[in-house]
Amino acid sequence: MIYLYTILLGVIQGLTEFLPVSSSGHLVLLHEVLILPNINELIFDVALHAGTLVALLIYFYKDIINYLQAFLNSLRKWDVKNDLDQKIAWLIVVSMIPAGIIGYFFEDIIENVFRSAFSVSLVLIIVSFFFFIAEKMLLN
Repeated sequence: MIYLYTILLGVIQGLTEFLPVSSSGHLVLLHEVLILPNINELIFDVALHAGTLVALLIYFYKDIINYLQAFLNSLRKWDVKNDLDQKIAWLIVVSMIPAGIIGYFFEDIIENVFRSAFSVSLVLIIVSFFFFIAEKMLLN
């Protein structure tokens, strides 16, 4: 049964990771529905996300190396105005700062509040409402 559970959660993680929905939220809801004893859900979810990360690193390794080289080159010779790769590399670095700060200071709140089925369901409903409104506004 654990293998079927693992495959199902892996498929859900893979399908929802690249859609504008919360893959973590869907995993939390599935854990609520498919209750299995002796499983640390948070560690299991982190392992699923690590699998996604490994897949992305393999698929995008050329781009990652390119942007890493551009970032290192920008430290020696700053040419962000003319070098698009340097600009993108710096934008990636800057975009990670807010997430890192929020994760560091609010780790306990995020782990406890946003791993409950009620809060995940509520947030998914609210976000779907905003997507619905945005779609209606763009199509008119």
